[in-house]
Amino acid sequence: MDRPKVLQCVVPWVCMVVVLAVVALLGAAAARADDKGTATAVVTSQFELLKKQSSLNKCLAASPKKNTPCIRRKALSLATLAGRQIKLIQAAMDGTEKACVRTVALQELAFLRIWRNGAMALYRNERKKAKRLFVSSLKIEEAQRQLQPTCFTEVLTGP
Repeated sequence: MDRPKVLQCVVPWVCMVVVLAVVALLGAAAARADDKGTATAVVTSQFELLKKQSSLNKCLAASPKKNTPCIRRKALSLATLAGRQIKLIQAAMDGTEKACVRTVALQELAFLRIWRNGAMALYRNERKKAKRLFVSSLKIEEAQRQLQPTCFTEVLTGP
């Protein structure tokens, strides 16, 4: 006897949802952070942000006093990237990291928040506010520059 047509459509869909849920749960368990995962997320974030900053700087150099479509587009792109990287680093952290890894990751989160806010200010043509925010991030960058090399070298090259 054939199954009703409704069950033929629903059963594969339900099976697919269950399989996806199991895969997601297994992935979440496997994605729990360790020192290496958190350090990798931070370094990746720094690299990606540097690329976006470079492209924004080219637009700013072409028009140092007035916003252009290029500046607005690149600033919005940088703000979006910073928001995405904040979420990725937060997902990589689970609270069991070494103190130095956690410190650098928290510094990176603060740095990204400042840059996201600064990029949005630049997008809104609030250049003075954007500049103030970008300059304020230099303190965090300096602190990271002192701690990150020794801490991440141990984490990323260790066993």
